[in-house]
Amino acid sequence: MNNQPLLVSLMLAVALTLLACGDSTDAEGVDTPNNAANNSPNNDPNNDPNNTPNNTPNNTPNNDPNNEPGPECGDGVCDTGEEASCAQDCPAPNNDPNNTPNNDTPTCGDGLCDEGESAVECPEDCDDGQPNNDPAGPGLDTLTQEVAEALCEGLYRCCSDGDISTYFLPHINHPRLEDLEVNLPPTDVTSCATELRQVLDVVPFGPWVEAARQGLATFNPTEAAACLNELKDAACGEEVGRALTDSNCWGFGAPFGPGEGRRMFTRTSQQGAACVTLSDGVGGAFFGSCDPVTSFCCVPSDRGCAVRPPLSEGTCQPAAQQGEACTLVPVRVCATNLDCSSEGRCTTPGTASLGVGDTCAEGFELTGECQDSYCDLLGTNLCEPLKANGSDCTAGYECQSDICTDGICADLTFCTGR
Repeated sequence: MNNQPLLVSLMLAVALTLLACGDSTDAEGVDTPNNAANNSPNNDPNNDPNNTPNNTPNNTPNNDPNNEPGPECGDGVCDTGEEASCAQDCPAPNNDPNNTPNNDTPTCGDGLCDEGESAVECPEDCDDGQPNNDPAGPGLDTLTQEVAEALCEGLYRCCSDGDISTYFLPHINHPRLEDLEVNLPPTDVTSCATELRQVLDVVPFGPWVEAARQGLATFNPTEAAACLNELKDAACGEEVGRALTDSNCWGFGAPFGPGEGRRMFTRTSQQGAACVTLSDGVGGAFFGSCDPVTSFCCVPSDRGCAVRPPLSEGTCQPAAQQGEACTLVPVRVCATNLDCSSEGRCTTPGTASLGVGDTCAEGFELTGECQDSYCDLLGTNLCEPLKANGSDCTAGYECQSDICTDGICADLTFCTGR
């Protein structure tokens, strides 16, 4: 049998493959371009040991400067003049100082803990060596660590040592953190993340995480990611100050007021179901993991329902509705967005727009909302003009600047830069 046609066909296929790749490899494995200094044209039968045809219509040598064909898009070679017109042959540069390929290569800082990355090499992507490959946001297991790191990064990026001490005052004075306060405030950003995570595991987020694990509350990683990004992207000054203290996100203080709540957690326990109390303000103690529209968390005692420490187990009992009785002993609280009046009845808070001089409270019940003024609950019960810088104050809401420092209205100086 004559095998020459088959042999020629195989040789032709190899030659076409080499032409498509644009490079040939010599016997020692060094890449040598087709038109390199040895100047051996591929289609010259005297110089090509395989006698491989060029397959160009005019049989013109590839390295002939007088007859070289124009660049061909799609041939796998980025020829001169193709950079802007043929992305297939000339991909955009990676701009990686380490010249790391773009495809299937770990990239530190892309939010994914890829194979080959670790918390040591890339803490931005890998937490405790565990992948965080959920682009929607952090998981319950890493939540307090990621929050602590983001808070500490903001503090040590923007805040003076005095500002950092001020930030940690509520943590130091919290009765449930006595065992941890000795290490507060921290001395640097690394110890800050370690110490603050321990704090957050106790107050306020640890009990939330446990309630979510037990199915008594739901966790929204997308909202958690949004809160983290708002903090990380905040500019020094007012923006980072508000992000550090935002009670709807990662602020240490609990949410307060109608419609306020942690954006990443939702109470879901229904009437008659099991519940646990939380360590997140008055609402955490009374409502716990119960849906606050319908129920509060009743922890049994010899006098009926009682207030107990975080993660105390109870049962969701009906919350008092409009006009119904509300009491502290035994505990029966009003449903969310209702106030317990001085007469012991659940009432709807006033929503009228009020101006300077209008009555804004009767006892401690608000009758409306002061516009461009504040309600003097500890004095006249009237809407009073906002105070200028230098005036005495007890809280920021009294001041035009919304800042009350050492009892004086002042401009923001908190965390304006190190």
